[in-house]
Amino acid sequence: MVRSSIRFKLTIWYATAMGVVLLVFSAILYVTMTRALYAEMDAKIKAMAEVTASSSNKLVGHFDLTQLESILEEKLGFRTPGKFIQILDNTGSVGQTSVNLQSHPLPITFSALKKASNKEISFETLYAKGSRYPVRMVTYPVVENNEVVSIIQIGTSLQAIQETLDKLLLILLFGVPASLTMASFGGWFMAKKSLSPVKNITTAARMITARNLDQRIEVANPNDEVGMLAETFNEMIARLNSSFRRINQFSSDVSHELRTPLTIIRGEMEVALRAHRTLEEYQEVIASGLEEVERMSTMVEELLLLSKADDGASMLNLSTIPLHSLLDTIYNNVLALARGKGIDITIQNNEEVYVNGDEMRLRQLFLNLVDNAIKYTPPMGKVAIALTQNSEYAHISVTDTGIGIAKEDQEKIFERFYRVDKSRTREENKVYDSENMEKRSKSWDVGGTGLGLAICKKIVKGYGGQITVESEIGKGSTFSVDLPLKH
Repeated sequence: MVRSSIRFKLTIWYATAMGVVLLVFSAILYVTMTRALYAEMDAKIKAMAEVTASSSNKLVGHFDLTQLESILEEKLGFRTPGKFIQILDNTGSVGQTSVNLQSHPLPITFSALKKASNKEISFETLYAKGSRYPVRMVTYPVVENNEVVSIIQIGTSLQAIQETLDKLLLILLFGVPASLTMASFGGWFMAKKSLSPVKNITTAARMITARNLDQRIEVANPNDEVGMLAETFNEMIARLNSSFRRINQFSSDVSHELRTPLTIIRGEMEVALRAHRTLEEYQEVIASGLEEVERMSTMVEELLLLSKADDGASMLNLSTIPLHSLLDTIYNNVLALARGKGIDITIQNNEEVYVNGDEMRLRQLFLNLVDNAIKYTPPMGKVAIALTQNSEYAHISVTDTGIGIAKEDQEKIFERFYRVDKSRTREENKVYDSENMEKRSKSWDVGGTGLGLAICKKIVKGYGGQITVESEIGKGSTFSVDLPLKH
């Protein structure tokens, strides 16, 4: 569990990155320090070689270094103890040497001799006999009249430099692992502190179930990554809560709506089976049951349509639709129905209007609106269909002189299964006499699936349009639809 945790992985990555950085830094530091010390040493022995070249006529045989040290200190301003000095002729034969080189003269390599003959100064690191540490040596040609007359070699022990570099290496060998260990512990602690909000989110999320989706995760800092993660979780939980509420409400509404036609069918069947009936009576029972089955079938189809729309599936197959012609067709289809109820229906359609749409869905949209207008308008009332347009939208209105809709209901009528008059159900529109199977209407039937206006809103929304209603109790209603024009 520990090895698979993000905290452990973050610590390992942090320690690895820190280790690489420390190793690279140590290598750069060691190389830079080495080059700096060698450069400083080369500059000193070169300066000594230059002074020695100018003072070589004062040095005879195996000279004592004190003779040269006094000269070097006078001209360079610093003492030069422990130096190895020898003067060679232009062929490389040793002539004068310092006393400390009497028994073991400095070696001269072929490459150094060749460079000196070419009037080039060269630096080398050699091991002198009897010396524990290597010697840094400069080979300096003395040129007179454009000819090499002698060669001066000055060497100095690298003991001080080597000891300094050894101490630095020892510090790095112990310091880097120690720093890495401390950084790892620090990384472990920081990872724990940084991930503690994630742990809190995990704990809070585990406590949230389908029964308490109203709870939310506490957000300490909404501006950092963890805070944004928590807010995202809260938004997701809010969407889930809304979805669960809709599902519960939907299930409840569907159960209620399906129970009504089933109750009617069951009641009619029970009454029919209590006694022997005539063929006409049985046919009437079957016809009534078929009517309720068709109503349930319509409801199921409409529910499937709304379910597809909720899931993001397209309800529309777009093509160019002449809206004026479509409304004329709908007007002709409902004309007989309106006249049968004694309702005067008119259409105002004086211009050609084209939209991108699905003819079947647009027909469903406007048939629902016109059918509702006729259904809720009493005899001798009026229904008017009007089509106009502006630069961007086609405006369609369906106006009736019906019963009207209360102000508090106008925002809810586009919800599924919502009815303005909830007391007027299909069960109350039919009364049965168990003895003689007489069925009479208590009022004209306004029963429906309760899904028509919800579907209308989904269709209009699918076009990027808008549907609104204006109504007053007892005076009628106007449903307005705005659809984008085809450009």
